[in-house]
Amino acid sequence: MDMEIDLSNLGTVNTMFAALFSKLGVPIKTTISANVLEEALNGTVTVRPLPIGTSVSGKVEKQCAHFFGVTISEEQAETGIVIRVTSVAQSKFKLLYFEQDANGGYGLALQHSCYT
Repeated sequence: MDMEIDLSNLGTVNTMFAALFSKLGVPIKTTISANVLEEALNGTVTVRPLPIGTSVSGKVEKQCAHFFGVTISEEQAETGIVIRVTSVAQSKFKLLYFEQDANGGYGLALQHSCYT
């Protein structure tokens, strides 16, 4: 059975158990916060520009997201780019790719779970 857990609905004790099992190597799939998806879909997120070759550091609170916009040339699109994301605290996180829709909102196109 393949299921995802919504951590925002878990209490403190259950969240601790999920984190403990995850640290022990048990893969626990988590859902993306409904608030993050709703804000993206409504276009109410702040998208900060991220020029190629620059880095950003900071903390993302649980069940929240930071949004960055990357502009690439046709040549870069053809040859590919590398996006490197890490967690200093070794936390599990998701890298999400959104595409802007005609209404100004953002729809989730891809997601990748990261374990650093």
